[in-house]
Parts: sequence; structure tokens; C-alpha cells
Amino acid sequence: MVAGAKIQLDNSNFVYYTGINGTCQIPKSILANAKSIKIECISFKTKKINISELNSKIILGNW
Repeated sequence: MVAGAKIQLDNSNFVYYTGINGTCQIPKSILANAKSIKIECISFKTKKINISELNSKIILGNW
């Protein structure tokens, strides 16, 4: 679980951060209109995922 990871939808102004337990809740109405999601966190590789490939967990790789 990664706390403080930045989650951005479609390079837009919609930015969220994971909480202390590594989770983030994005409203369905916003997620439904997104095509991709980008996750960034210090000491981890940035990951971009198409919404169609999104599952319940996202695993970030270390540098």
C-alpha cells in the first residue's frame, strides 16, 4: 500500500491522492468519463493505465 500517491485522470484538473491506507475513492461520475489514469509517487515508476484495463488493485514498480 502506497500513501500519498498522486492520481490524475486524463491529464486533466481531476487530481486525487491515496490516503494513509493506500486507497483512493474517485466518484463514479468522474471515472466514467475518463479514458486513462496516471499514478505517480516518489521512489516508484509512474504508471499510466487505460480505464478499460483498470482492476481493483494497481501495482507500482520500484525504480
